[in-house]
Parts: sequence; C-alpha cells; structure tokens
Amino acid sequence: RVLNLYIDRSGGLWIGTDSAGLNRFNPDKRNFTRFQTFEINGSYAASGNQSQQTLTLDTPMDMVEDRDGSLWIGTFGQGLWRWNADERNQDRARVDVFRKSDGLPSSTVTGVLEEGSGALWLSSDRGLTRFDVKGRIRQFDLKNGLMDREFNQGSRLRSRSGKLMFGGISGVVSFYPGDLPVNERPPQIVVEARSRQEHLISTVSGDPVPEIEVGYPDRFLSFDFVALDFISPDKNQYRYKLEGFDDDWVEGDGFRRATYTNLAAGKYTFLVEGSNNDGLWNRNPAAINVRVFPAPWDTWWAYLIYFSLVAFVVGLYLRWHLAKLKLDVEHRDILEKKVDDRTQELAERNTQLQNLNELLAEASVTDSLTQLRNRRFLDQFVESQNASKLASKLGSQAAFSIDKHRPAQILFLMMIDLDDFKMINDTFGHQAGDEVLIQVKEVLEATTRSSDELIRWGGDEFMIIGIASSEAAAKLLGERIRAAVSELVYDAGNGVVGLLSASIGIATFGLIQDREDFGDWEQIMGIADRAAYIAKSNGRNAWVCLGGSELLDSDQLAQFSETLEAMVESGLVRVDSSLTETPILLHEQKHAALRGPGRIVLEKD
Repeated sequence: RVLNLYIDRSGGLWIGTDSAGLNRFNPDKRNFTRFQTFEINGSYAASGNQSQQTLTLDTPMDMVEDRDGSLWIGTFGQGLWRWNADERNQDRARVDVFRKSDGLPSSTVTGVLEEGSGALWLSSDRGLTRFDVKGRIRQFDLKNGLMDREFNQGSRLRSRSGKLMFGGISGVVSFYPGDLPVNERPPQIVVEARSRQEHLISTVSGDPVPEIEVGYPDRFLSFDFVALDFISPDKNQYRYKLEGFDDDWVEGDGFRRATYTNLAAGKYTFLVEGSNNDGLWNRNPAAINVRVFPAPWDTWWAYLIYFSLVAFVVGLYLRWHLAKLKLDVEHRDILEKKVDDRTQELAERNTQLQNLNELLAEASVTDSLTQLRNRRFLDQFVESQNASKLASKLGSQAAFSIDKHRPAQILFLMMIDLDDFKMINDTFGHQAGDEVLIQVKEVLEATTRSSDELIRWGGDEFMIIGIASSEAAAKLLGERIRAAVSELVYDAGNGVVGLLSASIGIATFGLIQDREDFGDWEQIMGIADRAAYIAKSNGRNAWVCLGGSELLDSDQLAQFSETLEAMVESGLVRVDSSLTETPILLHEQKHAALRGPGRIVLEKD
C-alpha cells in the first residue's frame, strides 16, 4: 500500500509504503531498492538509547529533501528521521532519529515542509512544530491559533510566495513563517527551598548563590521553581540537578518541583534551568548550596566508639571459638564422610525427581495433538491478573523489549473459531479432523510473531495473546490470519482436500489509561469470544475487533455482554471488521439463525 511519492534532485523516485519501509525507483536502471533496516547515528543514542543500534522503518508518512541534500522522513510512531546525502548516495542506511523524547510533541510526523530559512515544519497529531538545524523546537497548538491539533498525512504545501499550508481535520492552516513572532527573551528562574516544616530560602537566577543547612532530624528537602515568562507558561520547559547526588540533568516533564529525602551528610548544589515558550533556555541557572550535617551517631568519634566495642566483642568470640574448634576436630572427619555419602545419594535422587517433574509439568500445559500450549497453560500464565499486569508479564517474556520512549503498546486477545469444522469430523472422521487442525496450527505459527502466545483453546478454537504497537497492528494481524486460513488448501487424508475459513474475534481493552484495576483477562477473553461470534453471525470468514474508549470503566465492562449495542451507540465501544457491511451485533442467537453459508469445501482428489 503506497502512502506517498517523492522525487529527489537526482531524479530518484522515493516510495513510502504502509508497514513495509521505504523504496527507491531508479528511472535509468528501472529497478527498485528497498530500505527498511537502518543503523542509528549518535543523536539517537544520546537521548538514552545507547543499547539500540538499529531500527526498522515501518511506515514513512512524508518526505522532503532539504537544501543540503538530506532526506527528512516523517514516520508513524518512530519520529523524524534524517538521511544525509553522502550516506544516501552510497546506499548506506544510516540515519539520525528525533523523537518525542528529544522534544517533539509526538513521535508520529504526518507532514514535512522546509521554509526559506532552511528550518523544517512538521505536522502531527499534536499540532505543528518548527524544527531548525540547531535542534531548537517550537511548538504550536490551539493556544497559538490552530483550529485543531490533528493534521492529515501528506496534506501540506509550500507556495511559490513561501506561504506554508497544512490540512487538518478541521480545515487548512496557512501562514508565512517570517510573520510569526519569536520570543527571544530568556526567562529568569525563581527557586524556593523548603524543609518538611518551613520555608528555607528563595533566590533568582543571576543572584549570589545562597546556602542552607539541614540537620539530621529532617533530611527532607523540596525545591519549587518557575520561569518568569507568561506568554504561554504551559510550554515553558525545566531541567534540574542536585550536584553531588544527580549524575545528569533531570527533565522536568511539566513538573516544577524536585524532592530529595535522606540525603547523606555532605555538600550539594541545586541547579535549575528553564526555557520560554519558544524553547529559548536561560543558561544562567538559579542555584542554592546545601550543607547536610551528619547525625550524632554518624560522626568520627561515634565510629571510634563503634570500632572499640566491635574489637572487644570479636576478641571474646575468637577466644571462645578456638576452644570450641578444638573439641570439634575429632567429630568432624567422621561426620564429613557420612554427609558426603548421603549428599551424593540425595543429589542423584533429586536429579531424577526434577527431570520427571519437568516432563510432567510440560505435558500438563501442552496440547497432545498440536503440541501448542493448552487452556491449562493460560490459567497458569495469567494467574487471574488484571489486563495491565498481564500485558507487563507478556511483554517481559516477548522476544523483543518494550521501548519506554515508544507510544504505549496495547494488549490484545484474538479468538480464532474455524467455520463449520464439525462437518469434517462428521463426514470423514476425527482422524481427518485432527490432520486439518495440525495444518491450521502450522498456518497460524507461520503467520504470527515469535512474541505472540498461540494456544489451542479446545475443539476447533485457537487463541492468540500478544502485544501490538497499536490497535491497527492487531487488526492487521487478524487480517493476515484470516487470509492465510482461507487461502490454504488442506489435506484431510485419503484423497480428501478442502477449503476452510475462520471467524476471528479481537479484543483490545487491556491497557486503557494504564489503569491497574481495569478489566481482568477473563472479561477480555469473553469480549474476544463475543467478537468472534459476531463475525460468524455475519457471514463467517471475517474478523471483528471490539475496542474500548477512554470513557469505558470497569463496571460498564462487567455489563458488556448485555449492553454491547448501547455501548457502541454511545461511543464507549468501537466496532471494526473486515466485513463489507456494518456487522449486526447478535446476542445469544441460535446457530440456525446465523447469516451466510460456511466456506468449507470438501472433495476427493
């Protein structure tokens, strides 16, 4: 699926695709080159990702080549990428990456334009951003005059006169970059220090650095700070550190307070810097020196007393211990031999017992036909945890790590119900049905990811538990599974071949607002089962996804089965599917009332 096209100065045609990376068409050689795995330059590692050496480019949303020949790529959820001309001309996939952790309002960039000065303008789902080569970032949102923060993918234009235009969900925004006022005044920073009981001192950046003293009864310190710039105070940024305690600057992330408790005795300096609404920083930090006194029991003379007491006690103990050792020598040799013999015997038996227990435990959670995990494994895996904890547990066992700088990932449950599978057993016997189930298992293993948990739920049902970057990614996996099942010709043995289809239900309710108390796995499993039933009720060979909005609470989730239609109408629940028509939300209807025939076709060779 092609999302965008761009022709660079050399005449190369760049093609951005949906979930399949970036491609270049050479008009002279008439061939394509695909770029998806990129090495990361130092700018990305500097933002706290030193262990990440490569990234996979999934969905490039927009591209522009700047005056220096660098290709800037806006991505879906992976930030802004810069591919300079030297690396690109030599087909070296090595880029700089800028993300939300580097100051962008969002890691999804839907449009990229270059203004006359060489700075870039980025549209996203969080407003507009001006990004210059020096790394200075200015953000524009509703308070700057935008009609809405969300902009459409690739909807942007730079006119001949230099006016920039961006299309969003509420219309078109147009402006001349040079007409936008810039706040060039770095703000003064005020910082106030407080103990648990009282206000200690206040100071302003540029003033002489004051000093406060903290005694051992109260080692609690709180520093409140603010930038004296009120044009758009919500866009002011802060960073602070307590020299002698913090190794590096701590980003404020919207908080204007730093708290420290139980500081060790010594000298410290608290520093805080701030910026105005246009990202201009005051490099002259406000500072307060801190001196923490030790407790009486933590002084040098106290340690001298401790040492004397310990030396006296150790001397008494050594004297008693030497006498005891003399009495134990005769018994030690006899006991050591008996212990060695008995230990070796017990070790051999324990090894045998451990091997047997491991075999028994593995057999109890494995389906004997497909060798997949079974229903018992699911009970042990989730241990009645809520959806948020289950997602954390699944993520810790996945083949990939969850990057804390990425957008929040979602937990999904997928119920796969084979359509009219009973016909195979009734017509050709259970052995034929078992052969088909094994082939279905192989299709599912080839289609799913290594991090997904694939479970034989029972009979003709399979379940998948996994983590996806978004609800769209979970639905894309459901479509791949649906297509793979419906396209494969199954061999049931004895010259019998057949076509089968599946009704798939997807539930993505697991991590709404990161609430630990929202939904347990049994409720989410019931929702996935209901979604599969809706797919089967509306013609089979389809997937149906049920997802919750942020307004849905746990009490409403408990009433899901009875109030689904009302929840959909009120916007609490989203329904999406691969069906060409809007699905009918059936509830506890009999099999005879289901719409549409099954897709199963059986025939002899």
